[in-house]
Amino acid sequence: MKYPLWVAVPICLLLSCNGSGDGTAENQPPPPYKKYRKGKFFSYVNEGKHRHKYLIVRNDSMQTEVDRSTGHKSILKISWEDSSHYELRYQYSLPAMKDLKQEALRKANVMKVTITGGNNEYYLYKSVVTGTDFQMKDTIWLKRRDNR
Repeated sequence: MKYPLWVAVPICLLLSCNGSGDGTAENQPPPPYKKYRKGKFFSYVNEGKHRHKYLIVRNDSMQTEVDRSTGHKSILKISWEDSSHYELRYQYSLPAMKDLKQEALRKANVMKVTITGGNNEYYLYKSVVTGTDFQMKDTIWLKRRDNR
């Protein structure tokens, strides 16, 4: 069956704008967040009265998190599923953790992270830890947000 040009052109335009043709965003590829795979990043976590400031140094396969007030380091393996999804697996701490049960628990669980948005100043993420009820939404900054 032939369609008049005034019917066929708008349908073609709608289909080409969406890419999938079904009108849903779920079928779209994840945004290109590859610029967050390597480099130095900063995180600020409030825990009660304490505000922890972390320096995160990341390459494609390892991540080091340094608590800037204590100097404590956590070394994690990072595995990228795609440019928006990665997993963090705890490897060890410096100085070493004294609580061996806590360290074994950290090694057994995986943090699954989804980057939900970002720009040249920060990226937003949500994370869950396997085997726990822990969930978190926060911001990772590309530049320091404090004077220390």
